[in-house]
Amino acid sequence: MPFTEHSQLAVPGDSETLWHYLNFDKLLNMLVQKTITFRAIRNFEDKSEGKFPASVLKQFNNLPDWLSEQRIKKGLDTAEKTSVDSTMKSLKIMIDNFSYCVFAHCWFRQEHESILMWKSYAPSTSSCSIKSSLSRMKLAFNNLIDTEVEDHSQARIYGSLVDYIDYENEDSIETFGLGQLFHFVTHKRIEYKHENEFRLIYDDITGGRKVGINNSNARLQCRDIVHLKCPSIQDLVEEIVVSPYSVPNYEVYLKEVFNNAGIPLKIRRSSIKI
Repeated sequence: MPFTEHSQLAVPGDSETLWHYLNFDKLLNMLVQKTITFRAIRNFEDKSEGKFPASVLKQFNNLPDWLSEQRIKKGLDTAEKTSVDSTMKSLKIMIDNFSYCVFAHCWFRQEHESILMWKSYAPSTSSCSIKSSLSRMKLAFNNLIDTEVEDHSQARIYGSLVDYIDYENEDSIETFGLGQLFHFVTHKRIEYKHENEFRLIYDDITGGRKVGINNSNARLQCRDIVHLKCPSIQDLVEEIVVSPYSVPNYEVYLKEVFNNAGIPLKIRRSSIKI
């Protein structure tokens, strides 16, 4: 399964710097096991992830009344009325279940390191950050494998910058839209704007179709975490940067660990002075 650019998803420039902050154990597992971990967006801290802003939900809930008016104006018969009602019901179930079938892997978009990101996402003295770029992701993610899914013909990895909006302000969500399901995973509340996030998105479309994303029981059968095998994962890494809070010469120790594992990497200490 390749990395795929989508016409409706904004991405950074190929050479723009992207960071992924994590602890040493996760970094080691990621590079040795050659695995990228995606988490279901329903489990993210921001509980509005994968859900309608209030004013968009209001628009959606008003659709049946609007459709009823159109049916009356056009003189739709009972069969057509039933068909429209059934479609609306299926659409609502699909939207309710959507956050159960979509997974994300998050990166920070900025040229330089961020002390706030170190403190928030990699506070341990043994933490590290992967420095990468979109061009490296395209190279590394050319053959991702979901080992729990037999048919990968429909599976895709997308990337998108996150748009931060005021979910309570109707004027700020004019572009959210009812018809674009991707908007549910590319928008976050304005309170998270400091994250400046670029996220990789895996829509479990194969698994979702197996359980039936339109099925009201689909959410009971969806995964919490997806581990994708990435044979070319070393191409993802421009360099590894160790925490500014780490002990002296920690980068020397990490270089030895990865060299012994047969994974030569450029590793340096954070440029942030503590």
